[in-house]
Amino acid sequence: MATALETEITPYVLNHFIAGKSVSPASGEYLDKLDPRTGLRIARVANGNQADVDSAVRGSSLSRYSPDAGETLFPAMKWFST
Repeated sequence: MATALETEITPYVLNHFIAGKSVSPASGEYLDKLDPRTGLRIARVANGNQADVDSAVRGSSLSRYSPDAGETLFPAMKWFST
């Protein structure tokens, strides 16, 4: 029976979360997340750049003002939309 130390860890990939979707980084670059105990890679994390930030800002602006978004995303906004 294998112990936790003998079990190989399969690294997972963590993309950006933009406008409600998992999005790969515009550059295609990822950073390695290492287990500090063993030094083994346990994940790959999206390395964002200016294009990713611009996409996130556009995505947040669309969801904020979208008539389909309703009040569930920003319920407090109803007080400021007079």
